[in-house]
Amino acid sequence: MTELLEIGDASLSYAVLGRGRGLLVPWCNLPWLDMPFIDALSERFTVVLASPRGYQGSTRLTETQAYDTGLLVADLLAVCDHAGLERFSVLGYSLTAAMAAWLARETTRVEAVIVGGFPLLGSYESVLRRAEHNAAELTRDERAAEAQGREFDPRAVLAFYQALAQLSDGALIADVNCPVLAFWGTNDTLLQSFNMPADFRQALLDHGVATIELETGDHLGAILQLGTVLQDVSAWLDGVTSDSRNGHFGS
Repeated sequence: MTELLEIGDASLSYAVLGRGRGLLVPWCNLPWLDMPFIDALSERFTVVLASPRGYQGSTRLTETQAYDTGLLVADLLAVCDHAGLERFSVLGYSLTAAMAAWLARETTRVEAVIVGGFPLLGSYESVLRRAEHNAAELTRDERAAEAQGREFDPRAVLAFYQALAQLSDGALIADVNCPVLAFWGTNDTLLQSFNMPADFRQALLDHGVATIELETGDHLGAILQLGTVLQDVSAWLDGVTSDSRNGHFGS
């Protein structure tokens, strides 16, 4: 199911599932193929799982090469080109939620963004500090570092979060010119730790973002329960992508 796209001297790991409107999913730190809703998702969309360099089965850069957001965007778009997606929506969770919004800042090819489990209006600097702490902890556990290294290069994650921390807090919403749907777990203490607005839902609504709150017990709970609201997500996408093709966004 997983394939490799050769780009110069690099290989990009990707998978294409289903048929329908294009839905890009950056495939970085979550096992998307094992998600309980992946079959239902592929019944509604052409799902393109794409791993930029530094993640999953894609090429790792050498110590003398630097990861950056330009490379991230180029790799994701290259896989979309290869899969035949000219216009598409993007789904991401946690780290890849930020990547999805970043991609929407960079290209008008993105019609809509569905983002979960990320402090869109919180402190991006706090996210970087947490990532740096986690990376330092890994250096003390060789077995854990080896296991995580098979999923992603910590340098790639840190490079992305360093670029993100250069933005003003809230830029992942303010700078995106397409419709956004945010979802999160009501008991996600990790999400709440990043200096979030006291009323996250209302703050998002004030910025024109559609919202879905899920009753969950931890950070991963919301993405595991996405299948329970997939019909709502699909209906929202139907509305906003139809409106954008007609030259305006729905409310």
